[in-house]
Amino acid sequence: MNEDIRRILDLLDEDLLQGLEGLLVKEEGLKQKDWQGYPDVLMKAEISLRTRGLWEEAGQLIEAVSEQQGDWFGKVQLLRRAMIMYNKIGNDSAHVRCHRTARRLIPKDLPARRRMAIWRPAGSALGYPGAGAAIEALEEIEELSAALEEWSVWECFQLHLARSRIYMGIGSWPEAIAQGRAFAGWVACEGGYYSEALALLAREGELRGSLYSMGALYRAAAHAGMGDVELAKQCLIDFQGKETEDGQALRFLKQRREFDVLRGDKDFLAITRELYT
Repeated sequence: MNEDIRRILDLLDEDLLQGLEGLLVKEEGLKQKDWQGYPDVLMKAEISLRTRGLWEEAGQLIEAVSEQQGDWFGKVQLLRRAMIMYNKIGNDSAHVRCHRTARRLIPKDLPARRRMAIWRPAGSALGYPGAGAAIEALEEIEELSAALEEWSVWECFQLHLARSRIYMGIGSWPEAIAQGRAFAGWVACEGGYYSEALALLAREGELRGSLYSMGALYRAAAHAGMGDVELAKQCLIDFQGKETEDGQALRFLKQRREFDVLRGDKDFLAITRELYT
């Protein structure tokens, strides 16, 4: 057991140590017959670490347990969990390390549709541009997608979203917009193509009968980016979505540069205070 993992164990309560040490000892590694989803002792340890903001340590612990898991599927599930921890702190190199390991573990004789699942959700691709490996990700996604003759609507969405996020990560905005033109008004907004963003978002509203909740926020950002501050404020007044409950909307308003023109606006301050706090 290396020093990093021993240090992480020292951060945990005594009652978790014995069970975790069993998971981390190679001779006593989990066998397929013992696998019952996510081990309870590991879940408790993860919660203990991340509630204290120790996301890196949580990822390292889960990754270490994955090395002792007996079957490839169990290893992949743990690695995907570790990726969530690393994503939380923006550790692209650790994210990509886990994802590469998971990709290598997946049997090559599985159908392409099942092998493509490692790229879902589309956020699985996000770490590659930051790690300087965007082309690697795009090439594998292209190879797998070429092997499929039919796609479900959801699979198409995830495929194009993964590509779009990679292109966004390397600043290739035209390619990102081309990939996500069917669901992607937010991509156009990210690239500063505000009029196109509004057209795409309007089309999304027509197809769905309503905008996806974050799409409504992107429409407000696009209006603000074009200087249409009154329309931007009206979009925010009309907005309703679960993001108001988990803080996502407020983070969006604070981070988006388009709303800088509204920072001192009394109406804008009242809207954010009423809806998002």
